[in-house]
Amino acid sequence: MKCLESQVEGLSDVLILAEKRRELVFSMVDDLKDFAMNTFGFTLQDAALEYLEPFHFDHGMELKVFGLYIWWSIFTVPVMNNRFTIFQLYYKKQRLRLKKRPYLRKVLASWHTIRPGFYEIKECVAPRVFTIEDLYDDSIKEVSIYNQIYEPAAVGDIVTGIIFPLGDGTYTCLFDFLQLPREQVEHVLKEQLSNQVNHQDLLKSYPAILRQLMYEMMARTKV
Repeated sequence: MKCLESQVEGLSDVLILAEKRRELVFSMVDDLKDFAMNTFGFTLQDAALEYLEPFHFDHGMELKVFGLYIWWSIFTVPVMNNRFTIFQLYYKKQRLRLKKRPYLRKVLASWHTIRPGFYEIKECVAPRVFTIEDLYDDSIKEVSIYNQIYEPAAVGDIVTGIIFPLGDGTYTCLFDFLQLPREQVEHVLKEQLSNQVNHQDLLKSYPAILRQLMYEMMARTKV
């Protein structure tokens, strides 16, 4: 009995540590967002609003596209005389501060590979936990949605979003997936993804691909 109790306590300690680490990672996500908005907020928002201007969707979809564009900009668009991205500036600022926090430093370094992507829901493990397949490289990831307000997804749905590594082998989509109609995605991505030779190409061209999908969706609603 004591052995069983010890095992239960050990498992509880592991779960508590995992939860604490996850909270620290989300705190770092918030810190990156605050750094971006406090330093470059007007530029980021103006660019995102200009990007949204041609589209006429409901408020929920507009908020998702707005968020996607902002986060894409943070990881992709050069600032400071085109020398660094906002994330690169944040990384340079934080890496020394995290010298004695190797777990967070490792997670932060892993964010260099972050890119938006297009995915198929392969399995709904729980209401907010999905197994997804990347339509670009066929990789499989387990993604949890921690946002309390989200659009339920089903197996077979095609979605887009920006996936963050949490450092424990799992991932999260920061706010929610944007769901896309399969026919339009297959039509657009077949052409677009065949022209991408690496992740960096896809990262740079993501707004153009998303814009084409949006136009396809708008045309579809008018029929």
